[in-house]
Amino acid sequence: MPISLRLVTTSACLVVLGACASSPPVNYYTLMRPAATAPQTAPRSDALIDVVPVTVPVQVDQPQIMVRTNDAGVVPLYSERWVAPLADEVRAAVSDGLTRTLGVFDVQAVKPSREQPVWRVQVDVQRFDSIDGEAAIVDATWRLRGINMNDPNLLCRTRIVQATTGSGVPALVAAHQAAIAQLSETIASRISAGVSQSGSGSNSDICQTNGKSTG
Repeated sequence: MPISLRLVTTSACLVVLGACASSPPVNYYTLMRPAATAPQTAPRSDALIDVVPVTVPVQVDQPQIMVRTNDAGVVPLYSERWVAPLADEVRAAVSDGLTRTLGVFDVQAVKPSREQPVWRVQVDVQRFDSIDGEAAIVDATWRLRGINMNDPNLLCRTRIVQATTGSGVPALVAAHQAAIAQLSETIASRISAGVSQSGSGSNSDICQTNGKSTG
């Protein structure tokens, strides 16, 4: 190989290596709360839960964490990513919250018998906003449908604004973890108390049971 070509090839390799060396490391995050901080309840019901696939807004359905900069702007953080697709992360976190709070199993872990009662949970996220140094906002519509049981079906919309404890991505992710945990607790409270009863708390909940609105 001529010396000039060797020099060009070597220089190109050094440029590529330099670019790789200068690229910031990628950090991965999850919506699942640490096991040490999540409450665990012993199984106390023969009912199971079935959290079906979750939908999230296409604007945030990206590997990168999307941060709102103002009323109209959203920017991707290329070095800060979800460990799994965001919809899968939300579904896993909701399922984990329900199984821990209610002391039940998810049908993905335990296959139900033909006559076993199952609560089918459907969550559709309308907003999943991340505002650095301010709050994580989760606005979701969710449905409860009882399989092999006489409880009425329920349709609700819950909006949660969870303030961050500081700035930066870890604080935003922690706020989203807390918001999804609150959503799970809201759904669990409806299952435990009876879907026709009004809920309580600081979150904004609007529900319909068989066409009738509840608080």
